[in-house]
Amino acid sequence: MIVYRSIVRIVVTIILLSIGGIVLRAQQIDGGLPGAFLSRPIGVRALGLGGVYTAMGNESGALWYNPSSLMALTDRPQLSFGSSVLGLGRTQNVISYGQTLEDGQIGIGGTINHMRLGTALGRDQQGTITGEFTNDMFAIQGGVAAKYGISSFGVSLKYINNTLSGLNLGGSGYGIDVGMRFDIEEVVTVGVSAQNILGSMSWNSVSETLPYVIRLGVATEFLLEENAVDPEPPASSLPFSGGVSIPRYYPDDYVSLGMEMSFMRGDAIPTLKVAAEFFFMDMVAVRGSVPNVSQDFLKPSFFNTNQFGAGIAFRPRLDQEPFAFQIDYAVSRDRVNTTGIAHHLSVSVQF
Repeated sequence: MIVYRSIVRIVVTIILLSIGGIVLRAQQIDGGLPGAFLSRPIGVRALGLGGVYTAMGNESGALWYNPSSLMALTDRPQLSFGSSVLGLGRTQNVISYGQTLEDGQIGIGGTINHMRLGTALGRDQQGTITGEFTNDMFAIQGGVAAKYGISSFGVSLKYINNTLSGLNLGGSGYGIDVGMRFDIEEVVTVGVSAQNILGSMSWNSVSETLPYVIRLGVATEFLLEENAVDPEPPASSLPFSGGVSIPRYYPDDYVSLGMEMSFMRGDAIPTLKVAAEFFFMDMVAVRGSVPNVSQDFLKPSFFNTNQFGAGIAFRPRLDQEPFAFQIDYAVSRDRVNTTGIAHHLSVSVQF
């Protein structure tokens, strides 16, 4: 069985790396679409993996990408608090919660996503300053998932609010996400989700349809410690791995690989990314997304880093404590920022 699983992992790895080198990524043109901030990746681990999270997600923030990923959690409540400094006065803060119930057969979770674009000056046609305004965007999401055999199914509902303080303008709306996840032979995880289905926003009685997003991901995991094959992970562990829905192995040293293809309304062709994560010493993880071939202004561009991500994580050993926590840090590309880089930090706690 171990030999069989190793062969499957090798085949999946070859497929991930091969496809990653030949598929083009579209330049997203979502800036003028309603609820465009919903397309920004959230969650510091996910950002470190470049948003490759439909199959790799296994913590509370994974709800944002695939509601069925709630089944990758344990029955111990997990809370995550994350903050992003995007530059030019822009910030983003995320709180997420998740856990499983009924002996791991049902998963529940929620996410609060707040983004602020900072303060700007309003001017009339003559250039005279008319006042200041601030743009605040909220998304509150709640989801539930269920497991049946190797399959997991999930659905979530999002309430969205966009307010321009100082201009008395604003809009609100909703979006529905659905997702499925399959754990094949405890070796390969396949995830698929559809975001903002039937979603819309209303601005002063004018309704706009939210841009839908379709995601398809696959992930696998290589253990690098032979003596770590048999024992179950301790209940206090926070999972790093995304290769399987619930870690079957004590996470000593391993490598996780993932690939994700996504398509958002307005894209010319689907986006494709490859990501990897290396966990060692039972405390430290290093992760990143592999730049792939992309398309900018309808022209192929090799090794484009417009959506790259990289990050690290640290989980102190607290064997005698009734809780566990994990610190994640990531950097990502942000073309609006003068430095071109955004910084992200989060703390996750499992009780």
